Amino acid sequence: VITGTSAGGINGAALALTQVNRQKDPAMLRDLWIDQGRIESLLRQPFRGQPTSLLRGDEYFLPRLHAALEMLSAAATDPPGTCASPREAPIDLSITTTVLRGNEAVSVDSTGQRLPQSLHAARFHWERRPDTPDAADPFAQHQQRRTAHRLALAARSSASFPVAFEPSFVPVGSPDHREPGPGEALTAETTLRPDMADLVRGWGTSRTGDRSRFCVDGGVLANTPTLAALSACEAMPAAGPVRRLMLLVFPHAPEPGLQQPDVMAKPPTVAGAVSGLLGALTAQGGRSYVESLERHNLAAAGRRGARGDILRVIAGEPQPGPVPLQELVAAIYPQYKRLRRWRAGRDLAAWRTGMVDDEFAISDLPPEWNFDRVRSAAERAQDAWEQGTGQRPGRPVPYYPTLPPATTRVGERGWGWGISPALGVAEAVNDLLRRLVWVLPPGPSYDVVESARTDVLQLADLIRAARGHTDDCWQHDPVLLALPPNQSYWRLRLACYDHLMRGTVTLDEIDAEVTALAGVDDDRRAAVRTALAAVLQPHDRPAPGHVGGYVRALVRRVVLRLQPVLGVLKDEIAVLEALDPDLAHWRTVLFPGDNPAATEVDVLLTRLLQLEVASTTLGDEVRSGATLPVELVQVSARTDNPFAEVTRSPADKLGGDAVNRFGGFLKRSWRVNDWIWGRVDGSTILSRTMLDPRRIRRAARVTGYLARRVGPAEARVLAEASVDEVVAGLGLDVAEVATERQLAVDELTEVFRTDIADGDLPSALPHLGALFAWGLHLGSVAEELPALAQAIAADRVDGANPRSRGEVFLAERAELLRRLDQGRLDPAGVSRADRREALTAFDRAGLGSEPMEQEAGSDLVIRTAASAAAVAA
Repeated sequence: VITGTSAGGINGAALALTQVNRQKDPAMLRDLWIDQGRIESLLRQPFRGQPTSLLRGDEYFLPRLHAALEMLSAAATDPPGTCASPREAPIDLSITTTVLRGNEAVSVDSTGQRLPQSLHAARFHWERRPDTPDAADPFAQHQQRRTAHRLALAARSSASFPVAFEPSFVPVGSPDHREPGPGEALTAETTLRPDMADLVRGWGTSRTGDRSRFCVDGGVLANTPTLAALSACEAMPAAGPVRRLMLLVFPHAPEPGLQQPDVMAKPPTVAGAVSGLLGALTAQGGRSYVESLERHNLAAAGRRGARGDILRVIAGEPQPGPVPLQELVAAIYPQYKRLRRWRAGRDLAAWRTGMVDDEFAISDLPPEWNFDRVRSAAERAQDAWEQGTGQRPGRPVPYYPTLPPATTRVGERGWGWGISPALGVAEAVNDLLRRLVWVLPPGPSYDVVESARTDVLQLADLIRAARGHTDDCWQHDPVLLALPPNQSYWRLRLACYDHLMRGTVTLDEIDAEVTALAGVDDDRRAAVRTALAAVLQPHDRPAPGHVGGYVRALVRRVVLRLQPVLGVLKDEIAVLEALDPDLAHWRTVLFPGDNPAATEVDVLLTRLLQLEVASTTLGDEVRSGATLPVELVQVSARTDNPFAEVTRSPADKLGGDAVNRFGGFLKRSWRVNDWIWGRVDGSTILSRTMLDPRRIRRAARVTGYLARRVGPAEARVLAEASVDEVVAGLGLDVAEVATERQLAVDELTEVFRTDIADGDLPSALPHLGALFAWGLHLGSVAEELPALAQAIAADRVDGANPRSRGEVFLAERAELLRRLDQGRLDPAGVSRADRREALTAFDRAGLGSEPMEQEAGSDLVIRTAASAAAVAA
């Protein structure tokens, strides 16, 4: 799951393509950045007309992005199997942008007055789920080259810093940029600038017509699609013990420090005020990530915590088992029904009025309809449907049964619970499977559970997608979208939903609801009947309730995958209960006896539905659609690296940070230097992130490496043996890493001591992670230094300062660089001594901290400054 803003949009596009085409080397981007990122290449020609920016965005930047992403993509003529399948490499990619002339979104006040609002924060979205068919897969081999064209335009539109680059024109529904039909060829313009109508999100109320806009840098506003990313994380396939993390790549993250007060006698200048305002807008982006993540984790913990609390309470009853759960559900079921009706009215109204983060949510709303009026109409329709009015008798609401679940027959027609409870059943099963894979050792029992978990996650995706069978027509069909969302509209939707899910409402009754539509003339009623016929009476003529039957079959498959796992739970309970006491509570509720195989599918489904009713009624609601916590990890130039003694701060590392972060465009060597430090810092953070203390303890327990009780002395012996094996395996010099080794042993000793509770473990093991990262740095820095040497030599030809630190580096390390350059053809032939020397040399080179004032007198800077001044004149 990738989201990219500004320069991160370019990186996100490249990362997505290399995830699908793993034979493509991302280092190609480094070479492109070195060669094509020169400021002189980007600058406009001076004294030509009235320039719209200093740099050539469309003339130079866009074509180069286009070429680069084409290189990372596969062609339709490549051998079959070149690309990873959707199941091997699912992708969810968002690239943000800022719309200059905002897109209009219209809401309505309580008196019916229309309130137009301007939306400037937008994004482009690509999705490749594990079950995406080839025809709909934007990263399929036959479509990937065209996807690369669209990625290039999105990246150009996200990385368009105002004034530096001119605004980027994005065609959306443009008649001049339509896709060619059969037998037609792409023009040069449509190749570089394809229509993006199917990819834009947050693009205003209208979804038809020409909505093309000029866009600028995605980082100008607090544009962070966090909720979309969280939902995408939940939908990704998983097996085994899984953590979900959000890596926030923020190279220039500031150092926390003392906040100085403003001085009243020194108010900001006009320039200072404008700069502060822009800083406030962009700074909120990072904060909104943190706040959204914290809110999500709070809600996810409440939902999952409620299920655990219910199971613990049931297990603590005088007569524990399924009966107390059934009695609890019977008592709270009236509240459950009220809650489902209220949430249905709220959520449908929020979608219809564009108040949710959904690409289909913002649609043309008939005049005089606002959220509260739509919500009230939806609630009244449900109440009237259930209670009856006039000549219409009451009937069950189609997304929950009249009575609480006591006996649920899997073979019954349709599905009377709706999609959310079906997902809740899959979520509960997955919760149990997730707990089991966390504590089971490798072996046959683990394989049974892991296989079941993989299948249940896939089935949950199918259940989630089944919502489209009942909702897509109301979200896409222009005739149905134009209907006023009054009470008769919602009654019609209930009737159609019942027909598809339960099969108790007939087509004649639906036709009567169409006739009863208020505020609609006969011509529009005829159009509604035509629109609904394709959904209710498709060519294959399925029986009423066929969608519900499909959902019921999926839920049945979920329960069937649970059945063999219950045998594992029974056989391993003595060991499992010691590692996770809550597993005994699951057993108490799901199969209180000693023969799980005798527990019928109908019985298991009933108990899971009862648990879902109790969790929904008593637990917190999760609005993002995801119920797993997500950890936040920042990747920045503030990262400490174990080998670095001289270059430690962002100011020491990043040459591109000069000239308001445009220094990277000036010298090739600064661009390569910053690329290398990005690899180094990323490796360190990822190593630290992967080595989670709780996961290490779990692995040590389930493999038998860690006995039931381990004291401080024995824990230190185990830790020393483990760390020494790591040092030897990575080829690290024992004397050089002695201090880091000792600190890593201290960290790991705490993990191996069983008298320290899991909740008392530290959040990370930075020194153990540093050892692993050190081993990675030995390979990556030695691999990159020849490119750095070539860049320094090219800077000399361009007229850079001949006495720069880069030139000193070349002179002092000439012999090392020669050996490393020879090793590019045979990396295994580079000695460990040369790799260690390469790390030391890079640390002491100091290219990132070359003083700008020393470059100011160089031919390169003088020539660049003169050209820029001439362009701006």
